[in-house]
Formats: sequence, C-alpha cells, structure tokens
Amino acid sequence: MIQNGDDPDFQVMITAQEAWPVFERAVLAAKSHIWGSFRIFDLATQLRSPEAREIGETWFDLLEHVLCRGVRIHITVSDFDPIFATELHRLTWRTVRQAAALAEVSDCSIHNLRVTPHLHPAKAGRLPW
Repeated sequence: MIQNGDDPDFQVMITAQEAWPVFERAVLAAKSHIWGSFRIFDLATQLRSPEAREIGETWFDLLEHVLCRGVRIHITVSDFDPIFATELHRLTWRTVRQAAALAEVSDCSIHNLRVTPHLHPAKAGRLPW
C-alpha cells in the first residue's frame, strides 16, 4: 500500500489482497449510499478483512448486513456481447441473479438495492459477424 504524502486518505493498492479488505471496510463504514461500478462483481467472493468476516463469509452476507442498516446500494456491472464474450455475459447475469436472490431472502428493505447490467453500445461490424 502506498500513500500520497499530502493526502492521508489517498491509497494506491495494486493487488486484490491489498484492495479487497480496504474496500470491505469502506462498505462497512457507509452511512447512506454505496455506488459502485465493476467489470465483474461476484457476490460469492469470499470476504478478507477481519471486520467483514465477523459479518459473514461472502459479499452476499456483507451487502445484506449493510442493507439492513438502511444503506442504499447501487451497483453497475459491465455486460458483454453474448456472442463474442459469452462467459463474461454469463458472469454479468449471474451477478444480477445473485442480487435478486439477496432481495428475495433478505428481511431488509429490498428497495435499497439496485444492481444494473450495462452493455457497451459498441456494435460488431460486418466482418466479425
């Protein structure tokens, strides 16, 4: 972890091992909203920080905990062309289904959870098709 000398809140993390615990702590500290945008986000990802692991084992557990505190969660995940990037497209929709499952099993306000897939507007040309 590298800190900018002028800004103690600015941190650069290179690896997931460095970044995920910091991200988990930030989610736990959220008071009203969490906004995130990801290329890939899997709610089955194991939690890494000791603070988050007190809540549960996965991001599914962590997000449910934060929802129950009344925090609004807005997550956008990249969607991919279902022909050219089939596996990435499946991962996107897996995340959307995981969010739907979270909303279904949670006793907390599901209206505070929004997970949206976003397909890039680029179109394949005639040659690739």
